Amino acid sequence: MHPPLLTTKLHRPAPRQDLVDRPHLHHRLDEALCLSHKLILVSAPAGFGKTTLVATWLASSEQHASHAAWLSLDDKDNETSRFWTYIIAALNTVDEDLGKGALIALRASQRPPLEEIITQLINDLNQHSTPLLLVLDDFHTIRRQELHASLAFLMEHAPPHLHLIITSRTDPPLPLPRLRGRRQITEVRAAQLRFSEEEAVALFNRVLDLDLSEDEIDALETRTEGWITGLQLAALTLRGRPDAAAFIREFAGSNRYVLDYLVEEVLHRQPEHLQAFLLQTSILDRMTSGLCEAVTGHDDSAGTLAQLEHDNLFLVPLDDKRQWYRYHHLFADLLRHQLTAIGQHLGCAPEQTLHRRASVWYQDHDLPDEAIHHAFASGDTDRAADLIDDAAPACLARGELPRLLAWLERLPDGLLHRRPELCLHAAWVRLLNGRWDLALPHLERAEQLAPTAPSTDRRDAVLGAAASIRAYRAVELPDAPSAVEHAQEALDRLPADDAIGRSIAAYTLGNARRLGNDLEGAADAFSEAIALGRAADVLHIVAPSVSALCRIHVSRGQLRRAARTCREAIENLSALGGDLPPIAADICGRLGDLHYEWNELDTALRYLKRGVELGRANYNAGLLASNYVSLARGLRAHGDTAQADDALRAASDLCRERGIHPRIVNLLTARKGLLTVARRDAAAAKAWIAAHNLSADDGPTYARLETYVTLSQVLTFLSRPDQARTVLTRLRLMSQEAGCTGDLIGIQACQALALRARGEHDAAVSALADAVRRAKPEGYVRTFVDRGASIGELLRRVALRGTHPNYVGKLLAAAEAAPPVPLKPNVDAANEALIEPLTDRELEVLRLIAAGLSNADIADQLYIAVSTVKKHINHLYGKLEVHRRTQAVARARELDLL
Repeated sequence: MHPPLLTTKLHRPAPRQDLVDRPHLHHRLDEALCLSHKLILVSAPAGFGKTTLVATWLASSEQHASHAAWLSLDDKDNETSRFWTYIIAALNTVDEDLGKGALIALRASQRPPLEEIITQLINDLNQHSTPLLLVLDDFHTIRRQELHASLAFLMEHAPPHLHLIITSRTDPPLPLPRLRGRRQITEVRAAQLRFSEEEAVALFNRVLDLDLSEDEIDALETRTEGWITGLQLAALTLRGRPDAAAFIREFAGSNRYVLDYLVEEVLHRQPEHLQAFLLQTSILDRMTSGLCEAVTGHDDSAGTLAQLEHDNLFLVPLDDKRQWYRYHHLFADLLRHQLTAIGQHLGCAPEQTLHRRASVWYQDHDLPDEAIHHAFASGDTDRAADLIDDAAPACLARGELPRLLAWLERLPDGLLHRRPELCLHAAWVRLLNGRWDLALPHLERAEQLAPTAPSTDRRDAVLGAAASIRAYRAVELPDAPSAVEHAQEALDRLPADDAIGRSIAAYTLGNARRLGNDLEGAADAFSEAIALGRAADVLHIVAPSVSALCRIHVSRGQLRRAARTCREAIENLSALGGDLPPIAADICGRLGDLHYEWNELDTALRYLKRGVELGRANYNAGLLASNYVSLARGLRAHGDTAQADDALRAASDLCRERGIHPRIVNLLTARKGLLTVARRDAAAAKAWIAAHNLSADDGPTYARLETYVTLSQVLTFLSRPDQARTVLTRLRLMSQEAGCTGDLIGIQACQALALRARGEHDAAVSALADAVRRAKPEGYVRTFVDRGASIGELLRRVALRGTHPNYVGKLLAAAEAAPPVPLKPNVDAANEALIEPLTDRELEVLRLIAAGLSNADIADQLYIAVSTVKKHINHLYGKLEVHRRTQAVARARELDLL
């Protein structure tokens, strides 16, 4: 579903036979590699042979050529994803494994910060041990500061065996002074590129066989200042002229329009059909015979291109098969200028017609970027709008938001707001970028235009898409009733053949129903989204729908069905290309959770680690954070406490830095609370309750189920079983009403512990026995084991009652085999590393700081004055040898105090 790349951009121009050897410049470039310079910059005005120099140097050495990746840049590459996608594609011509993860991240629905993507690429480059030359030709066409900064980051951190070679008409905005100071750059400029008198003699007399005198060559060389294109233009004009001396005298004059004169001379000396071909095809950045025929309207473009190449009319072959070409950039500019001048003289704009023909050809060949570019260049914004409208659904489905936004921003506001479909595309882009304030005006305009649609079907299609957007927004709020209403309206109105639109609406409806505790309805909606997404090949809808459906099966206690759903999805996704795509990250994470529940820890960790790996590539921050939380739980059960803590911190960092979805924050909050119980750390448990403003009197919602189940366990641990029972009673009623058998099993296990703490042992055993009966068919294990050591005593009494003794025996065996959790930080060992031991009060303050409480909150929690809190904090800073809260927390973690 990703747009095709123009592979001709990745081909090094083939060197012509009629070139002057420049061994001194080749030696200069060889020396740059020997000195391990990071950058080779070939910078000079147009026509100084920059591209030719680098191309011939590479061709002169088989070793250099085999390690060289080439990319010819143009104006359309000023889009971040396109720029870096082409760089990775160029690198793949040397090593097909380079940049796979970075490319996946670029194409993710939620693209990560560019620096993180490039870091992945740098890590890949570091594994490529042999020298690697990356040539960026015509870098002056790249004008975006973000791209300059990202390339500077690559250059700064790349391994020493990567050499960046840039050709540019202007100095690139890169840290050139720093590179010069470090002696990490070789520069080749106009002074070195200019032809010397000896080279000019070689060009005119040996290569082109013009037999000019030394004085004539000196005159040309002096007036052109060694400018290679000027010399070549002069040579072309001189070929076959009987009055060479007169021409040279005139050329040697001070006429500032000499360049226009040369172009006139070159053009006018060609047959009329060649002149017309040159002018008409000058609007193309790249040419192939079929495209030229479409633009010119004449056959035999292949023969014409071959003739132009033979006659050295500034045609550059872009591949070894001589299928794609481009004009020398300066020559193309001059031809376009001439074409415009002719149009002005005739009172028309011929280039607009030519651009429109090119747009049609590119559209027919499924190259929307180029088709839209030429539509805009033709001045036909209505055609551009049509092309954008056609390409937009696929862009949205693939998550290519910057690409679509760039197109839409080129449309005049008046045109955009006359077309409801374009307004809807603009609303989707803004909403998915987190800018509802910018999305809403476009959405409202689309809804206003809907009644003017030429047919009922088209009106319904507009209103259906608008309803889908409103449903998506309502889920974000969250507003379950509105989300369900709008999503259902979308499905009722959208055309039956709009698989992409309907799959998005069905997915949104599933989330809306899940939000409202309608699990049956949510499951149906997600199943429909999966079917529609598969039909439309929209994997970015299929994968999250599968994950959501799996969660519903788990909530309803259908573990085996959830596992089947995940495995089938993984098989289907693997069948598409062998390796699992990044969008499978959440599916792997959920399958890992299921194996964790069955206490199959090795298998669980394999899937959980794969989920994190794919999550990093996909870089949906919420998905990745969720997988980190699951991995932390699996690692802890496996006894890898340090790695588990690292994973949990990674999830916390993501939540703090990215503003993660509330469901993920809730999950992370619950895991941290459980850890305080597992470690038997009463102070940390109290701090957890305070930090999250939790109370037994709250009215828990299903969206925060994990947090309130954990709250019940924390309250039981803190000897507040009455409060725990209050929370659990509400949770049990809520789960029963929603049909969430899976959640109910865990709630009943917690109820049993709370009843035991109240001294109601028989009631506790009855509650746990009921949970065991519900759990046995699906093989639950960790739901019981993770409740702590106290659950063992109750399980033994359940077995004595004769309730599934074999199954209970399996649970007891798993509990006994579980590695112990460190009960509390080893304060004594940590204090030995400090200049002065921490007091118990200082430890309490430290834990509350780590929980995120302010000085005032800490004072309230400990019933002391704020001034006293500040004194404790100052003492902490001194003993830990830090100056800020974040440093104190980091130091405490190093010492295992938290």
